[in-house]
Amino acid sequence: MLISRSGARVFGLLVLLLVGGHSLVPSAEAQDRSVPRFGPLVSPDTVQTGPFDLGRLWSFARPPFDYFSERYQVSTDERGLQHARLGTVRFPGCSGALVSPQGLVLTAARCVRAGTGPDSLHTSSFYAEQQRDELELEGMPVERVMEVRDVTARVESLLTEDAGGEGDSSGTWRQAVEQVRRQLQGEAPDDHTVDVVRESGGMRYVAYYARRYEDVRLVFLPDPEVRVGAKMDDVLTYPQYTWDVAALRIYEDGMPLSTDTHFELRSQGARPGDAVFSVGYPDDTRRVETHHQIGFRRDVEYPDRRERLEAWTTHLKQYVDTAATHSGWAHRLATEQSTLKRVRAQLESLGSSYVTARLQRRDAEVRNESSRASEIMDELEALQTKKRTYAESYRAFSFLLHPSYSSATLRRALRAYGAMNDIPNESSGTRVEAVPAQPPALDAALLADHLEQMQAHVEDDSALVYTLDEFDAAAVVQNSVLSTPDEAQRALQNRQIPDDDPAIRIIASLYDRYAAFKDAWTTLRAQERALTDDLAEIRHRRVDRPVTLPQSRSLRISDGRIQGYPYNGTVAPPFTTFYGLYSRHLSPSSSQEDPLPRRWRTPSSTFDRATPLTTVSTTDLGSGAYGGPLLNASLQLVGIVVDGNVQSAAGDVLFLPRRMRAVSVDVRGVLEGLSSIYGAESLVQEMTRGSVSEQ
Repeated sequence: MLISRSGARVFGLLVLLLVGGHSLVPSAEAQDRSVPRFGPLVSPDTVQTGPFDLGRLWSFARPPFDYFSERYQVSTDERGLQHARLGTVRFPGCSGALVSPQGLVLTAARCVRAGTGPDSLHTSSFYAEQQRDELELEGMPVERVMEVRDVTARVESLLTEDAGGEGDSSGTWRQAVEQVRRQLQGEAPDDHTVDVVRESGGMRYVAYYARRYEDVRLVFLPDPEVRVGAKMDDVLTYPQYTWDVAALRIYEDGMPLSTDTHFELRSQGARPGDAVFSVGYPDDTRRVETHHQIGFRRDVEYPDRRERLEAWTTHLKQYVDTAATHSGWAHRLATEQSTLKRVRAQLESLGSSYVTARLQRRDAEVRNESSRASEIMDELEALQTKKRTYAESYRAFSFLLHPSYSSATLRRALRAYGAMNDIPNESSGTRVEAVPAQPPALDAALLADHLEQMQAHVEDDSALVYTLDEFDAAAVVQNSVLSTPDEAQRALQNRQIPDDDPAIRIIASLYDRYAAFKDAWTTLRAQERALTDDLAEIRHRRVDRPVTLPQSRSLRISDGRIQGYPYNGTVAPPFTTFYGLYSRHLSPSSSQEDPLPRRWRTPSSTFDRATPLTTVSTTDLGSGAYGGPLLNASLQLVGIVVDGNVQSAAGDVLFLPRRMRAVSVDVRGVLEGLSSIYGAESLVQEMTRGSVSEQ
């Protein structure tokens, strides 16, 4: 196991800062005025790359034991990594930490997604004092990696004789990987899933065997006012004063999961400078892409996504503010506003001259060392030039390529039009009734935006512009048989969709133009993906990084330290306390729209506001891994990862450990809040003693 050799450290000055009162803690807003956020103001000629530009996300198939020992003076072995692997679970889009022998899991509150429970969960807290009261969550399965197996030989045996080296055919290895995955899945138990991942620059293929649990129940969820995302200022902000932690339980055959492997909580927490390790399932990143690829995202894709999100959140807020009842849409609004803030921060990071210079320097170094890399980069640059010729079409039709923030009526119309005209790419897959219901006012507002967007970006097609100008969005939603899921499905099944249905007429008028663009765009993106995978191999082999290639989300471990960072002429402390939470909510400038709940305003007399609430570490978020455990060198739980600072927005393209930080709820804050605010003593007892007071 990982065992710390470091001795005790004196940090009295920090204690004075944390305990002495909230007035000494920097305000959250100070972070948002930090300039520059993403790197120093230096000449581009002086910018140097770093050894971890591609990140510090290590594979469990090939953990860097020697590196851990040298960097942190800790001993390592396979048994410890197995403990970390079995103690970490995966939710849809999140991670979690097993913390008791009875299948109890700690994760971020944000990981209890919309749609997995009653709407009331988005507006209130929940605590099941007894196991029989725990709430079943639908659509939130849990996976736990039970085995990691090297299957390189098996994959390579399927590759053609001329495959290999830097010129591998993307299609060839993808087909081989999928064939091996299917074979292994057929050999695995029914309750296991198998994922085969290409790692170490394509030199290794690793199979991850995960046990899947469908029965997951909610044990605890805090008041929404203290979760990440309660206010826009919370997201990507540090110092952060949120208490974003939830508890769930895994069940097997109707009983709590019995496990010998779970994380022990270190009630004393971590100290500044301590080595820590985060474990989880990070998202894909763009770190292997060239600066030309990232430049296209900066100039075209990210601004378009920002505009779509701005329109969506504006219309959704208007609906929530005016509707008598709005079910779960208020929660969706908060989620999408958080997403919008992240996209804006990502776009800002791509505008940083320091980030741009570092990406350019990184590309130049690889070009100088590999002629094949230089050829690939030239091809990728040429592809970006071709993609820019389609930029206006992309802006016109992006709402059809990315339907999450689009009119439901128009989405159904596209699928119905495909079915009516036997267009395979549009009629196959999801049925029209699967497009969820949308409030008519929101639907019409989004449709009006789409019409305006197309008219603004297809100026060379005057006929289409004039045709689109005929439609009134509100009238289309009101009069189309495709405006509700059930009516749309019945009309399609009975072939009763009239040719003059207004939504069908819109799709019919634009479809040829859209289809031509989509075909060309899909071809360009496929070519780009194959070249990017080839470049990723070269980048990863060059630095000997056993990290995943793009398009995969596998279990990873990241190393770092508990450490503050410089900003705004001062230093962000490594910890915040409950003092900051109270100062944020109870100050005269605080909004009264979401006041601090009563239980927080009148806590137990034992409540200590000087208790550490959140902490920051230099571990690599990898643009995700929320809810995963933060562990010390002895693999004891010291926190739950819930967010990143604003600088972490650049982590999608580059890892900058000097400025980027992962934000975690400190385990001391978890225990203090559960005990003194929510009176959840049985939950605290289970996590700290491994026992349950009542079954």
